Amino acid sequence: MRYGALAMLTDATLGSVVLLLLLGPLWWQRRVRDRERMERLRRADAEQERREQESLLAELLAELLAELPAELPAELPAELPAELPGTGESPADGGEDAPRDRPQDASGRKQNE
Repeated sequence: MRYGALAMLTDATLGSVVLLLLLGPLWWQRRVRDRERMERLRRADAEQERREQESLLAELLAELLAELPAELPAELPAELPAELPGTGESPADGGEDAPRDRPQDASGRKQNE
């Protein structure tokens, strides 16, 4: 039993190598199949999501078209109205949201009101 431990280690190593050579290609094929399957699933999921989005957009467009009046005016007005409805302000004034010139301080920056 002089070489018993060394012989057991050698036998275990050779057995592992043989097992790896037999099962390695099978394991590799499975990885390739799984990778291809996941790619097909991703493509199918993306296609389904695209279809759902198109369906939703078509539904929203149909809903908006149903709300439009049956006949649109032949021409849009050439000029803006004199006053914005309900505000008493002219469109030329820009209403409340229009930027206003603010006085500048010594540094040249506009001051806040």
